[in-house]
Amino acid sequence: MNISLLALPLAVLLAETIVYVISMGFFIGFLVLIDFPISLYWLGVPLVFALQCVCVYAVGLGLAVMAVYLKDIKEVVAVVLQVWFWITPIVYVPEIIPPWALLWMELNPFFTLVNAYRDLIMYQRLPDLSHLALFALVTAGVLSLSLWLLGRTERDLRDCL
Repeated sequence: MNISLLALPLAVLLAETIVYVISMGFFIGFLVLIDFPISLYWLGVPLVFALQCVCVYAVGLGLAVMAVYLKDIKEVVAVVLQVWFWITPIVYVPEIIPPWALLWMELNPFFTLVNAYRDLIMYQRLPDLSHLALFALVTAGVLSLSLWLLGRTERDLRDCL
């Protein structure tokens, strides 16, 4: 049986997208209950989410390929994700960060996504499109690199799987 190696990480992403859509349904329901205004800016949320999905797929595909050859990558990813969560302004607002630290934190690619969600949902305004464009450009580069890596190693990967 010939299964596309591109489909394996995509299956995980699609399953998590279903969870996200259900969660957003509950979130929107909660916001309606507390009389939070739902504006047209919410139409940008699926676009930001799509960009996030492409980025996650690109990184996940590259890491999946490397995990076949680098056995400890799963442990490294677990630690990096913990640190990455706390340096992304999810549970706090960027305004509380000192200016010298904010410059470093803005290098975090998910800083852009979290701010885009915050702008669309909480502040009901358009996010900084130049930051999203740069994020999309970097994502395209990571996806290209991951696809190249898969193409170079696909025959060996099939033997290992």
